[in-house]
Amino acid sequence: MPSPRLHLDADVSLRTLHKALLDRGHDVTRTPCAWMPMDASDEQQLLQATARGCCMLTFNIGDFMRLAQIYPAHGGIILAHQREWTLATLIGALDSLLTQTSASDWPGHVRWLNDWRLTRSPGDDHDGPSAVAGTGILPLGRGHDPARAGRGRRLQTGCFSSPFLQALVGCVG
Repeated sequence: MPSPRLHLDADVSLRTLHKALLDRGHDVTRTPCAWMPMDASDEQQLLQATARGCCMLTFNIGDFMRLAQIYPAHGGIILAHQREWTLATLIGALDSLLTQTSASDWPGHVRWLNDWRLTRSPGDDHDGPSAVAGTGILPLGRGHDPARAGRGRRLQTGCFSSPFLQALVGCVG
């Protein structure tokens, strides 16, 4: 099975991240590039990445969740909360994602990058214990975040309490 192709949207478009993933042998593009100007809209980025068979990584959660509803045949969207990631943890999680999934896994799907966060790097500012590889339960953020504090195990397992999010990601919870 072919590996996924990844596009880093303008919010995630770090040269060092791009280079690190290329150095690991992954097929990764970023905004800006030959086919995507830096000032491209979120919609343009999603449609162009989809046309090129890429899934997308973004920190722009709200806008891309909305776009996933408008364009359900998108190439795949990977969401991450910017404040929860260091460069080292981004590289590690994306390397895992691109190694453990295939291109056919992504079209039409929206997933959290935390699903591939296996360890915590020194200097991470997360509270709580390190994730345990192989458990399938990986933390999705800081326990003291009031916006997420009441979601407990549902958030950790990828299921969401919001009916909108349940419908969007196909979670039964």
